[in-house]
Amino acid sequence: MSGITKVGIIQNAPLTGDFSNNLRAIVQGYRACLDSGAELCVAPISALCGLNPGDFINRPSFLTQAQDALIALSHEIGEVPLIVGAYSDFDPDEVVDKAITMPMIYLVEQDCVTELDDWDVQYIAGSSIIVSTGTPEDIQADYLNGPVDYLIYLSDTPWDTESTERHEVAARETALDYGTTVICCSAVGTTTENLYAGRSTVHDQDGRLLLRMPAFESAEGICDLDRPAPVLNLPEPDARLAAALERGVRDFVRSNGHTGVCIPMDMPQSLLLTTLCVSALGSSNVVGITFEGNTRAAKPLGIEIRELSAEAPLRAVKGLEATPALEARLRATLLCTYADQHGLMPISTLTRSEIIPGNFTLYGETCGLFAPFGSLYEIDVYLLSVYYSQKYDNVFGTLTEPASPIRDRIIHELADLNRSAGYVLHNKTDLPENDVRLMQRRMIASAIYRAQLPPLLHIEPKEHRHNLPITHRLND
Repeated sequence: MSGITKVGIIQNAPLTGDFSNNLRAIVQGYRACLDSGAELCVAPISALCGLNPGDFINRPSFLTQAQDALIALSHEIGEVPLIVGAYSDFDPDEVVDKAITMPMIYLVEQDCVTELDDWDVQYIAGSSIIVSTGTPEDIQADYLNGPVDYLIYLSDTPWDTESTERHEVAARETALDYGTTVICCSAVGTTTENLYAGRSTVHDQDGRLLLRMPAFESAEGICDLDRPAPVLNLPEPDARLAAALERGVRDFVRSNGHTGVCIPMDMPQSLLLTTLCVSALGSSNVVGITFEGNTRAAKPLGIEIRELSAEAPLRAVKGLEATPALEARLRATLLCTYADQHGLMPISTLTRSEIIPGNFTLYGETCGLFAPFGSLYEIDVYLLSVYYSQKYDNVFGTLTEPASPIRDRIIHELADLNRSAGYVLHNKTDLPENDVRLMQRRMIASAIYRAQLPPLLHIEPKEHRHNLPITHRLND
């Protein structure tokens, strides 16, 4: 191949609206790529403006800052060009009177910024290049009218448990089908409920994987078509899940102004959640609250555990029956009060297997500012426990695999796949009718409660995300 043979990829962790730090990270990554001999550098579509800027893209001040950041970036660029995305009109004389809904692609050269059209062929340093803001799965045959040297995707797609293999397969097939080198460049980080893994890749025209960058970590990488280096192995699914959850917890806690978390230690998944938070934040930033003397995690994990009591408030209640639900609410109130007084973020232990059927007490188990396990089924919790048991000794004891997956299978059919109970009973004859109907009734009755849950960390595919299943689909 003539022209460019060494491409540098900048995989940063941008914060929305933090233009100065995002600009600094891009420049540092750019210089690191130059030191390795890069002839072209590529940064994610969200590298400058941040992940999922939402309503900020309608604000003239935000677009003006993006314009200024692009100009400042051009002053830091040397002879090697940089391709980067941004939400910006880039015309200082144009009055911004419309919402910008899609990011634009820019070629940044020394003291020069040029807007590139999506899917138009560009000629840079002797190489033909097409840049897109989509993913290899979005490609259409008529987009490419002839061979090009590089097809570059600046993707801004959230990560899910199935996306790693799916995106790599799509990139490999695209490279083979069109005889071009395919580069997928993504950012790292967490927004309100979404994770972005990075995991940037390069496939050559023969479909060979030349570069795989680490997931959930900021990094710079160089792909040399003439001398490909050994490729980073893809971690096992349990390790990927653990890394995703750790990144999500760390980003969510810190971006909301907290340095540590407060965890209820008397719940079924308390030990696993505590272990996850220790891995993400360090033991000094994790505090456990127990009302039943559960101090088991204190020694092996090195965390502080505080023992509180709800007996006095429970006795002081007049005119109400002292039910378990009332006690759960009082405990949650005390836990959240402790967290507020110590600047900690209260974390909920709820899992998907508990959320969808409504197996929780509103303002009891739901109390917290974040639910990292909100997308996990029982089998996911088990596999995650097995993974962490190898890292932390004497925490979980003997682990038992979930005995029956029937409940989670029913939840998957009704909630994730949005199928009616009648369809499930007709097509999934091994699922007991009584269990399906019971889950149907519970999902209908608890729909309003799910609307009041704390933010969940979504790791399931987008098509499986339901804050509350549509009740009319369940009334068959």
